[in-house]
Amino acid sequence: MEYKKIGKSDLKVSSIGFGAAFRSGITEESPRVIRRALDLGVNLIDVAEVYHQGRSEEVVGESIHDRRDDVVIKTKVAVDHLNYDAVLKAAEGSLKRLGVDIIDLYLVHHPNPSVPIEETMKAMEKLIEEGKVRYIGVSNFDVSLIKKAQESLSRHEIVANEVKYNIVEREIEQDLLPYCQKENISIIAYSPLARGLLTGKYSRESIPERHWRRRDPLFQEPNFSRALKVVDALRRIAEIHNKTPGQVALNWLASKPEVIPIFGASSVEQVEENCGAVGWRMTDEDLRMIEIAYKNLSK
Repeated sequence: MEYKKIGKSDLKVSSIGFGAAFRSGITEESPRVIRRALDLGVNLIDVAEVYHQGRSEEVVGESIHDRRDDVVIKTKVAVDHLNYDAVLKAAEGSLKRLGVDIIDLYLVHHPNPSVPIEETMKAMEKLIEEGKVRYIGVSNFDVSLIKKAQESLSRHEIVANEVKYNIVEREIEQDLLPYCQKENISIIAYSPLARGLLTGKYSRESIPERHWRRRDPLFQEPNFSRALKVVDALRRIAEIHNKTPGQVALNWLASKPEVIPIFGASSVEQVEENCGAVGWRMTDEDLRMIEIAYKNLSK
């Protein structure tokens, strides 16, 4: 496993992180899945109080209780808990469910225009001063919101912004990514496989008519056909390196110094496959092939 620091913090984390959203549901296998990720060197565990109404945090806590020193826990406060007192209460709830006395990285899950960002950031700073949180960050914030949030802090800095980012969805490259690079704010990338599209497992015929992916613009025409051409490029690169398209897609993100992709998994086998995304390098020709395919998305 390879490691990198999160922003201006002293948190040294694996170049890919495990996402404990468990979108397919929490099962008896879930703790084994988390522990297998730890065994393979993944030390960043991403969770949120809203995932399965807090049950995801409990499963994470149960899975890492005897390995706390090996884990960097990142959790998020919900959009409807951003008033000052609500932030403090939410953090206490997360600490209890996780079974820990400090959260390594605490993020605002979504901006809430109904709550002044100054109020939320004041509470986040209070949590650091009370020793309940090590570092703070945000999620789904654009440049203007990050600036406003940072200006609201008096003694601490935002070290990470969690946003959607993958080979075919690169909106953040316009201004958010350059800004975060300049300010040394890490990008934690969710949906690194574009809801599974970049694994190469989906075709027009393989998605059931009423499946939720049918409602996702990326899986609708003409986007879907264009995106599949990117997947074809990933397949060619994967064959060269004896990897899978998904591993290539994760590697593309993980190889960027300021980016940490978060992968999900519902089985030990999926964890092992995702961890095969690191420890190797694509060539300049591989990267050129990806860029050519990406540029054709808009044609």
